[in-house]
Amino acid sequence: MKVEVDKMRTIISFLFISLVLAGCGLVDSNPSKSASINASFKLTDTSGNVSDTFSSGKTFDMHFSLVNTTGHAITYNYDGAPPVHFQILKNDSIVAASEYSEPNIKINFPDTLKPGDTIQVMWEAQNYLRATLNASLILPAGSYQAKVIYPSFNNVKINCTSVIEFSISSSITNNNLSFVLTDTTGYPKSIFSRGEQFNLSFAYINTTADVMTYVKGSSAPSVIFEILKNDSVVASSVDGMGFAQVLIGGSLAPNDTLMGQWRAPNTPYQFPKVILSPGSYKARALYPTFGQAAASSHLDIPFSVVQ
Repeated sequence: MKVEVDKMRTIISFLFISLVLAGCGLVDSNPSKSASINASFKLTDTSGNVSDTFSSGKTFDMHFSLVNTTGHAITYNYDGAPPVHFQILKNDSIVAASEYSEPNIKINFPDTLKPGDTIQVMWEAQNYLRATLNASLILPAGSYQAKVIYPSFNNVKINCTSVIEFSISSSITNNNLSFVLTDTTGYPKSIFSRGEQFNLSFAYINTTADVMTYVKGSSAPSVIFEILKNDSVVASSVDGMGFAQVLIGGSLAPNDTLMGQWRAPNTPYQFPKVILSPGSYKARALYPTFGQAAASSHLDIPFSVVQ
């Protein structure tokens, strides 16, 4: 009888010690807890090329993929929307996201990922605002962070770089239009020192098979550049010049290019010279709206001046 009692005490002591150690994290009571999966998060252009620099106004893609390689089914929870979310942040503030934010709706739906199953999600970034506006968003030039938020898996660690630093270059390019801000050596740039000169370049190519016509309201160049601060013009490529206020027609033959360039922020005819003080600005290109009388369109590139 004494032997049986001693055996029972030994078993109880062993179980007690095991529970204590498990509670302290010294013994893993769930062997599957140490399982891990490698996931992938990357940014690419629309052709699939991995990059960390994109042009302002151009769509780029965010990709996340995860394969269950543990050999057994794993479970996870998500909030009822797609299980993977993407965000674009600037200075730790969200400026765009892959879906509308609904902070008051939080519903958890458990799901299971069987061995070999894949979660694969792609977002054409800049396509949706993180607000009620259903509109496209053009990110100004600068540095940003791309972030992926994926579900937490029960007892499985996910190895993944969830934040990627990237930048938007100081240029706007479409199929037939280009507006670029560079330093005087031609290097794209969006931050300049006080008193520094920089270049603005614009090009519009007629990619149609027809002659494109336009009308402008003066004898000024067809492309005019402006620098704005708080929506007020502080310098332009025609400062110190005079033009006749008359209607003048123009045309652009197939494959021809309408071009403009300016070494900002001054012209040879401007006095006194402009020195941009530190702060935030917009570089603007004004160009004709083809097919509309005396109308013009414009493109803006944000930039800044530092001391």
